[in-house]
Amino acid sequence: MRGCGSCWTGLTVSVGEAAAALVAALNGAGVRWYVFGAQAVMMQGIARTTQDIDVTVLVGRRAAPALTAALEGGGFEHRFPERATELVSIAAVIPMKHSASGVDIDIVMGGSGLEELAHAAAERRPLDGVIVPVANATHLAVMKVLAGRAKDLDDVRGLLAADVVDRAAARDLLGQLEAALDQSDLVPAFDRLVVP
Repeated sequence: MRGCGSCWTGLTVSVGEAAAALVAALNGAGVRWYVFGAQAVMMQGIARTTQDIDVTVLVGRRAAPALTAALEGGGFEHRFPERATELVSIAAVIPMKHSASGVDIDIVMGGSGLEELAHAAAERRPLDGVIVPVANATHLAVMKVLAGRAKDLDDVRGLLAADVVDRAAARDLLGQLEAALDQSDLVPAFDRLVVP
């Protein structure tokens, strides 16, 4: 997937350079993390365009300032410096950018549940030549159904068409999430995407 990761709509960027800096900063800080989102979908062999890297980190909210400091020391900067203190204090999504390559990085603060499961089952795959932990296809499909946006559902269709999703495991996990979230639309949404 090196070609997909290094040429987006005519722009020349080094996803590998940003990924290498992420590995150094996050592993150096002892953080548990994984890549998800469009880059993870691309690493499953699905054609997709993106201009950022989405990363889930499993640290407590109190650790957000230390995490941000480790990223800043590793060559990352806040995309919205005027709101950096506020965004770090909220500790939900911290939008950053790799200074040298210009690649945007969205740092999502994960919690227990699905994020822990995804981390435990993460696969080590190359992202533009750099080995990173990445959510597996089944967990990606579940995350995308949860997000529910049109582009996310298109990603699920692509993953299903590539036959890389454990459909029974995805349905089971979505059923558990329905019970936990007291909703009943996740399994039917997944089933509508499954082409017999």
